[in-house]
Amino acid sequence: MKRKSFTAIETLLTIGVIAVTTGVSIPMYRNFQIRTDLDLATEQTIQALRSAQVRSQAGEEDAQWGVWTSDGILFQGETYSLRNPDADEEYPIPSTISVSGLSQVTFSRVDGVPQYVGDIILEAINGDQRTITVSADGVLSSTGIESPVFSDDDDDDDSG
Repeated sequence: MKRKSFTAIETLLTIGVIAVTTGVSIPMYRNFQIRTDLDLATEQTIQALRSAQVRSQAGEEDAQWGVWTSDGILFQGETYSLRNPDADEEYPIPSTISVSGLSQVTFSRVDGVPQYVGDIILEAINGDQRTITVSADGVLSSTGIESPVFSDDDDDDDSG
């Protein structure tokens, strides 16, 4: 009686296909994970900013509210250094994301107008960025994911 089984070549071919598929899939998954972290950090930062704005407008605890953007902390007080630490709420920023631009945004009581205006730039470790703009009238907006643009320096070489 003859047994049917896989030959060594068939087994090696199958292992090779699995290895190539895994080799391609892992970097794609990692990039997906980083972009998801960037989206999450952007949404959490906007949520913290809106929460601070609404709390300031409502006069909650008869105080101003703000956000320390680099650590994602919603705080009660005129500035982060003068805050009431017992009222802090954390909106954690993933370790794959760095924050630059405005370091704190504090909103005035009643009107909810920000004390500082400008951009908060969230950058992922792969170079992708999202920008949150805080305007003078208190409107918050964000951009889509902006991927880094790499220029070809060889085209700019004029030495003939």
